[in-house]
Amino acid sequence: MKKHIFVNDKFVGYISKVTPNYSNIHFPTPTLLKKFWHYEDELSGGIVGNYVIIEGENFGFLGKLQEVSLPEKEQNFLGEHAFYDSSFHPQGKIELLLSFNYYSTKIDKGLDKYPAVGSKVYLCSADLIKTLFVSDNSSGSVSFDIAKLTNGLETDLPLNPNQLFGRHCAIVGTTGGGKSYTISRILEEFLHLNKSKAILIDATGEY
Repeated sequence: MKKHIFVNDKFVGYISKVTPNYSNIHFPTPTLLKKFWHYEDELSGGIVGNYVIIEGENFGFLGKLQEVSLPEKEQNFLGEHAFYDSSFHPQGKIELLLSFNYYSTKIDKGLDKYPAVGSKVYLCSADLIKTLFVSDNSSGSVSFDIAKLTNGLETDLPLNPNQLFGRHCAIVGTTGGGKSYTISRILEEFLHLNKSKAILIDATGEY
């Protein structure tokens, strides 16, 4: 097992509820929500959008913190200076993104298993996210440098072109969401790889 994945220094809470789409987290103490440094990573347990990992048996789960709150009965006692010194019990909601084998750090296809109530939750480092998404066999090959996680870690995720062009691919999004820019960046990176060539059918004249 890769013991560096689940370390006590990055522990933030326990899973208190599990559904097919999300899990609830219980923070034993509000001090676990404070910002801190772990080697080169600046981490915080209470920021919505943070990535977390959940410990299971022989496998782990990557999730994203979507909500942080206090139980209603504790909200009346909330104060700016008393929060970290009191017996408040924050709670949160985690979107489950994927499961992975933490012996090989290989991502499982689909999400067909779930964490158990009582499972420990840890903050996820940038290095672990790269380990999960950037396969070892692609380390010596060419890659696109166009992907970045939208989190405080500003994590770069190199994209293997074989993973993109080896199957059908669609880029979707709302108006102004960056679809055209993404396509132009992919083409720009692609054309720099071994003098590659591309055929662009531009029906609307954007390019």
